[in-house]
Amino acid sequence: MRTLLRGGTVLTLGVRTPNLVTGDVLIEDDRIVEVGTGLRARDAEVVDATDRVVLPGFVDAHRS
Repeated sequence: MRTLLRGGTVLTLGVRTPNLVTGDVLIEDDRIVEVGTGLRARDAEVVDATDRVVLPGFVDAHRS
């Protein structure tokens, strides 16, 4: 299953990877495979993340 989070404020918290004011996160199964802008993914469920903050790799301890 592929999911594309599109257009959110992406906070990478990485030293080498800058935060993106408007960015996309592509997830395949349970793995983040790409973070960037203008990502395209065939056969992916697209989730509009406009006006949302996206934290790739963040684990929600309340649901784990």
